[in-house]
Amino acid sequence: MVEDIVERKRSEKLVALGRKNLTIAQDLGISVGTVKINATRLFEKLRVPDRTEAAYRAAELVLLSSEEP
Repeated sequence: MVEDIVERKRSEKLVALGRKNLTIAQDLGISVGTVKINATRLFEKLRVPDRTEAAYRAAELVLLSSEEP
């Protein structure tokens, strides 16, 4: 089974950037419910309780991945 994850990845990125669910839904042409599901998955993946912590964690991961050894 093949799953198209592009929509989910875009939602997760916008959540991590601190965008609101309604704005994300409108920008991507998806339901707010879908955005909420994608946000919950992101929080679980990053092991954080909320959007603010997700933004901090995402920023940390980007900074860490761009550092030279």
